[in-house]
Order: sequence, then C-alpha cells, then structure tokens
Amino acid sequence: MKVAVFGASVSAQTVRHGTDEITGYCEVLRRRWLKAIGATSLTQICYPGSRLSDGGLYRVGDLIEHAPDLCLFEPLIEDGSRGRTVTPGEAEFVYRSMLRNRILPVALFLPDPAMRTPRKWGTYPLHKRICNAIGLPCIEVDLANSGDITGRFNGVHTHLSGAELYADEIVRGLQAIGDDRSLAERAFAASAKLQANLYETLVETPVRKTVSTMMLRLHPRTAGTFSYRAVQPHQIGPFSPVVAVQANGASTQGDLLRSVWDPYCSYERRTYLVLDDRSVTESGTACTVTISISSADPDYAKVRKPVERWPMAHERSLRPVGPIKVFS
Repeated sequence: MKVAVFGASVSAQTVRHGTDEITGYCEVLRRRWLKAIGATSLTQICYPGSRLSDGGLYRVGDLIEHAPDLCLFEPLIEDGSRGRTVTPGEAEFVYRSMLRNRILPVALFLPDPAMRTPRKWGTYPLHKRICNAIGLPCIEVDLANSGDITGRFNGVHTHLSGAELYADEIVRGLQAIGDDRSLAERAFAASAKLQANLYETLVETPVRKTVSTMMLRLHPRTAGTFSYRAVQPHQIGPFSPVVAVQANGASTQGDLLRSVWDPYCSYERRTYLVLDDRSVTESGTACTVTISISSADPDYAKVRKPVERWPMAHERSLRPVGPIKVFS
C-alpha cells in the first residue's frame, strides 16, 4: 500500500538540520512502522508555512499525480496569522479531488498541545462534518490522558518524543481501520455528495527569475456572480515586496495592498502566494487583474530574526517558481 501525508508544517517535519535528530511523526512512521501499517512507502506532500486555502488547494494536484492508495490528511494545524480560513466549498474540493481519483483520505486530527484536544481548532467541525457525511475514517489524537508533555512539543511542532506519541496513535488508528476495501468503495461512491462548484484552471507562465508586474485576464464561462482565488508558488525572502493588486471589472475596484514579505522573511523559502481573491458580480464581464510591486515598504519591524540590511525599493522582486492555479 502506497501512503501519502498531506498537511502543513507539522506534517512536513522530518529531522533537525545539523543533528539529524528525528522531529516529525512522518519520519517515525517511515523508519519504524511501515510494515506494521501495511505500507510500502510513505511520502510527504506538504505545504509548510501555508494554509489549506492556498498551499493545500495548490498541492492537491501533486497528491493526485503521486496516486497513493491512502492519504493521511492533516487539515487542522496551520498558521492562522496569515491568509484566511478554508471555506466549506474549498475543503470539499480537496476531499472530492482525492476520492474521485480513488485515493482514500484518512482525516488526521492533531491537537494544539496547549489545548490537548483537536476539537478546539476552529475548522474541526467542518472537517468532522465532511467525514461523517461520506463515511471517511478519522484518527483523532487527544492528549488529555497523556500526563506531563513538557519537552515533547515546541508550540504546535514536535520534538522526538512528541512525534513518537503521534506516530503511536496513528499506527493504532490505521490498524483499527485495516484493509477494508468496502469502506474505501463506499467513500468513493459517496463523494458525489460533496459540492462540485469549485473549478481549477492551470495558467502556464513564462520562466523568469524575477518579476515586477503580472497580469491575468479572467473570462467567465457563464453570466452571473463568481469568485476566484489565484495561487502561485513563489520563493520569498528578504527581497520580497508589498504588491498593489488592481482588478478592473470586479466588484471591488482600486488598488489593494498585499505584503508578500512576512515576519519569517529573514531567510528564503517557498510559499504559495495568493495573487488575488475576490468576487465578480458583473454578468458575463471579463476581469483584468494587475499585480505590481508597490513603493510601500514591508513592515520590517515585525521580523522574527534581525537582518543586517533590508533591500532598497528597487531591489525588491517577485520570484515565481511555478504556474498559476485559479480556483473559481
């Protein structure tokens, strides 16, 4: 059985750089428990530092391409200080995408260790409702009876002992589910109950090391109100700017400022950047979206680690590293 793990930074953890000490539950599963859960491989397809509403929507295509038999889907832990919470339609799109490609999602509900239970997360009721509606299996990790957990966690992230605790619970949960193909077939059939009003359009883009302006033109297929969310993977870091976003033909006119730079941009990393996200109410009207670097400075005072020098305005740039996906 081919297994994938889909989630944000807690699911992306593996080993500590420099020491190779195991820090993530996936690494514990991979090294110690593959045979016990009947897996031939375990692959992490994650979106660390992003959210289900952007990185998750974007990367579900990578998950489908990988084509696992089973996906441990950890949807609750994400950075609530950025982006926005996933909508019910977006969440159903993710589950439906897996099920219609005959991937069985097993919802993995991990807690905020400080709260001990996953039921305190704001999106828990949404994911629990979806799982109940189509009979999806869930593994719910509750720390209420785990005693003293000091030293096992760093915020929501795990040290080795925390990763071992999660892995043990996951193994017990997967063994309880077993190799019940009838469960999977029922879930595949029940996916028809999920909403089918979210669509994905891939927009291939020219290869450029740096970009200062981007433009999208969206043509609605039918008349009436629609909404869209354009997401693209970008390399971000000290060079990242604030961008001005203008949409002509949309219900919201004028420039909106959005900071690509964030408090972790003292170092370079990949993120899934939301280029624009809004509704269009004009019946059958095309919408032109322009994203350009603004002269506004990022809020450098909020950086988590000091930087010797921030780039001047003319040194800031966008650095896309993949095509755009528009979810509408």
